[in-house]
Amino acid sequence: MTVGSTDADAPRNHVIDVIAFYQGIWARQQDCRSRRAKRTRQTKARWKCKARRGPFTDHSMHIN
Repeated sequence: MTVGSTDADAPRNHVIDVIAFYQGIWARQQDCRSRRAKRTRQTKARWKCKARRGPFTDHSMHIN
């Protein structure tokens, strides 16, 4: 291996590392967004269900 080939390989590896780094960040963001969307869907479904049943159908919160 010559010094020239080592210098040529280093930037390529650096670029690959940077791409992999940003792909990891992108994947984590997508995962976070999908989990947040899932929680939002569950919350909306819960409120829709409560709206359909009407007030005071949750017996643990019922005063009388």
